[in-house]
Amino acid sequence: MAMQDYARPWIEVDGIRCMQAISISLKTESGKIEVYTIDGGFTGVTPGPGKCTVSIEYAIPAGGYEVNFQKMCCTTGRHTIQFGVGPLAYVGEGEFMDDDQKMSTKDSASGSVTWVGERSPIQ
Repeated sequence: MAMQDYARPWIEVDGIRCMQAISISLKTESGKIEVYTIDGGFTGVTPGPGKCTVSIEYAIPAGGYEVNFQKMCCTTGRHTIQFGVGPLAYVGEGEFMDDDQKMSTKDSASGSVTWVGERSPIQ
């Protein structure tokens, strides 16, 4: 079996590359609505709204935030996310919904944030 290189995902928020990201994920919900009939049971789907959800876990440097996600959650305003996979990327507009920051005696300061935005393909 031949050796192969694999994609390394990256994330940008409003054009700022998140270098302190610990993990990132992109979940796409199609929005398709199942259609059932009495005689046929499941007969297909109809288009629905759908959405993409991006989750970012990040480290908090001693000098302060790279991106202040908590502040973005406290205000209303659209933010652009770029989630790159190799030469392709998801690009969408949406809102930051929640931010959770923590630290313990055995772990450095870190946080996690959830963003919800428009359904769009990686291209």
